[in-house]
Amino acid sequence: MNSVSNLLHLAQQGDKEAEARLIIRYGIYK
Repeated sequence: MNSVSNLLHLAQQGDKEAEARLIIRYGIYK
């Protein structure tokens, strides 16, 4: 899924703020 791909990509970049936002948003949608 695109959201997961973006999440992993941000995690590799070490962008914790954006990573946390995606986790929260993904959790809400899920």
